[in-house]
Amino acid sequence: MLDRRGQVISYDMLIAIFIFLLVFAVVLSAWVNNLNAIAKEQQIYDMKNSVVQIADMLIMTTGIPSNWHLGGDANLYGFATSRRVLSLQKLGAFKALDYNSARGGLRIANYDFYIKIEQDFNKVYEFGNKKSSAETAISSTRVVNYNGKNAIFSLWLYK
Repeated sequence: MLDRRGQVISYDMLIAIFIFLLVFAVVLSAWVNNLNAIAKEQQIYDMKNSVVQIADMLIMTTGIPSNWHLGGDANLYGFATSRRVLSLQKLGAFKALDYNSARGGLRIANYDFYIKIEQDFNKVYEFGNKKSSAETAISSTRVVNYNGKNAIFSLWLYK
């Protein structure tokens, strides 16, 4: 009878396992990075949709109820007396709100916001938290009628 002994672990097997684990780690890392990029793109997409919808809601509607600025709770904020014509009273009432209440009323609890109205290159209205160090900032700009003259309405959302 021949007395032969085989190797318990061959060096070829160790090299194969090492290469497999290395390839697996690279593929796993690429997959996680891809998932993070998709999540970031989804967040930006959601913010873009929100900023456009909120800007349109604020400048094109009177709000619900339409006399929300006289007191009480608003179900929906709107600054307009008519399409793109802003009410100074509604802007003042909105500015008098607590920032977190305004944010909740705009249904953007996950984001910070900043509203600015400029007329003839002068800032005539602003409200919110302007952030220069935000991870993501999305804006929407519209032409409106403010106090009888054209103005630029800008809304920023920050994450």
